Amino acid sequence: MIDSPDRLTALIQTLYDADEAQRARAARDLRALGAGALEALAEVAAGRTEPPRPKRTTGLLGLGPAPDPRRLSALARGEAVALLEVIDDPRAAEALAEVAGRAEHDQLRCAAALALARRRDARAVPFLIQGLTCHDAELRGDAAEALGEMGDPRAVEPLIQTMRMDGQPAPRWKAMTALGRLGDPRAVKALTDQLAGLLELPAADWAPPTANDYGDQPRQLIWTTCMHALEALERLGDPRALPFLERLAHEAPARTVGSRAWHVAEHLRQQNPPA
Repeated sequence: MIDSPDRLTALIQTLYDADEAQRARAARDLRALGAGALEALAEVAAGRTEPPRPKRTTGLLGLGPAPDPRRLSALARGEAVALLEVIDDPRAAEALAEVAGRAEHDQLRCAAALALARRRDARAVPFLIQGLTCHDAELRGDAAEALGEMGDPRAVEPLIQTMRMDGQPAPRWKAMTALGRLGDPRAVKALTDQLAGLLELPAADWAPPTANDYGDQPRQLIWTTCMHALEALERLGDPRALPFLERLAHEAPARTVGSRAWHVAEHLRQQNPPA
């Protein structure tokens, strides 16, 4: 248990230590303190704490090159964000919102937004939407996934834009999944348009020359994109997708995609019987 301001200061300073084990022990003790460490952690996360001078930890008598202070600062701030996430105090959410809105780097902004989302705090939504355009594809995917879990309709159009325009497949796939979770009918046409675009590709781009061989990357990307889009359409359950699903079931060059489209169409028919 931390029983003095000096001890708290020492633990905060240890978050900047080059030794991972030391940082982990400090984080454990700060977590145990809970709200008692909140204000200090908020200062670290916001970048307002003066870090200690890095210790030289390599070479003869520890006289080798000092660790990169910018890296140590980023690690400390990220750890502070993680600790703020689990503190049961509304001031922790305030601190996270500040970092999500003002931090200089995508990684830290996104980490704070995701921490807010895991707290089910609606303030996370605009920050996560901003995260859909950050430079790191993994962060864009994390933001899309979190937006699907938040259930806020403000995310629908940004997620559709990500699905259509993102330059990497993983954020597009996570945007599709998120659109399915949100259940907004605006996503139906966007998803079927994506699948229709794939149907315009030559059949050779869809199917491998031998059965059960989808190791070729372009074919794997098409197959996986189709499966994510079909899963989202099934979750949406909107009968307006039926005509296209029936077309895809008959025209998809990949048999497994056609079969999956047929099953999704059947599911939608059962959910929406004729009047």
